[in-house]
Amino acid sequence: MSCLRLGGLLLALLLVGWFAPSSFAQGTPTAPDDGWLTRTASGEPRVHLYFFWTRTCPHCRRARPFIESLPGQYPWLELHSHDLSRDMAAGLRYARMAEALGESARAVPALLFCGRMITGFDSPDSTGHALRQQLEECHRRYAQSMTASAPTTITPPAAEPPVLTLPLLGALDPSALSLPALTVVLAGLDAFNPCAFFVLLFLLSLLVHARDRRRMLLIGGVFVFFSGAIYFVFMTAWLNVFFVAGRIAVYHRAGRVVGGVDGWSERQGFFLLFGKGRR
Repeated sequence: MSCLRLGGLLLALLLVGWFAPSSFAQGTPTAPDDGWLTRTASGEPRVHLYFFWTRTCPHCRRARPFIESLPGQYPWLELHSHDLSRDMAAGLRYARMAEALGESARAVPALLFCGRMITGFDSPDSTGHALRQQLEECHRRYAQSMTASAPTTITPPAAEPPVLTLPLLGALDPSALSLPALTVVLAGLDAFNPCAFFVLLFLLSLLVHARDRRRMLLIGGVFVFFSGAIYFVFMTAWLNVFFVAGRIAVYHRAGRVVGGVDGWSERQGFFLLFGKGRR
């Protein structure tokens, strides 16, 4: 019976993962092509910066004070700040604007301006400094095009590759790594968890008692195949489920409650098992 329930759960997750993104993208408002740059009544150029964030994102909390201070430093900058935690329409607009730029609306904080998109925020000295330079360049090029009576089409500067800062490994540029190398790095980071060590110890205990190379190869091959297949199924399904449900604040609160209850139950189970072992 448990196998049937597990199969039904996997099937439901796959269906949600396949159909949720397509239904989510339909009916979303389109981003205006001329929404990046406008002119004031006096003819001065204005650059529009769209800032999408959530209340539960630590990088967003770090970025908000810096981003919201920019209009005071640049009079020609108009900021559009959208809280995706409480504004579903803003989430739809973010998805459509990112799609128009050939990007995916899967991360916050997100900054869209001058026909380009930046996600993530490290610090005002790194990400903030690069953002200032790009905004100033966009405004300068637009002002020059107006002075020369040229078309006001702005070509965005070349996007700088995102850099990840990982424990022990330091700064890592994903674009500089091949797909197999990046897969090995991410898999290595994911492997350092208690569940993986427990399963590997269990597998090694089976292989030690097998005492037959063909049988050991069969057991190891079955383990590796099904581990990869189940990981793929769950990652594909849950990624799309979280992409849709993550925009609704009530799911954030429900996730905290479920996580707390699960952690408490695991703690109680550990102490009960440990107490029985001592007796």
